[in-house]
Amino acid sequence: MAVNISGRVLSSANFADSVIAVLEQLDVPAERLILEVTETALLTDPPGAVAIIKALDDQAVQVSTDDF
Repeated sequence: MAVNISGRVLSSANFADSVIAVLEQLDVPAERLILEVTETALLTDPPGAVAIIKALDDQAVQVSTDDF
């Protein structure tokens, strides 16, 4: 399942933890989720975006870039 994520949502506090918690609560395997993020969102705060993406990747959530 792919979900578009805005830069504002990506940079919100505890975003990665919230995603993982919802997946666990719904018993959905993390590898089934693809978060689509715009390049602009990634460039707004590169260090922050990298940290969030790494946290999601550590849990097997996929992240792709999308220019929507």
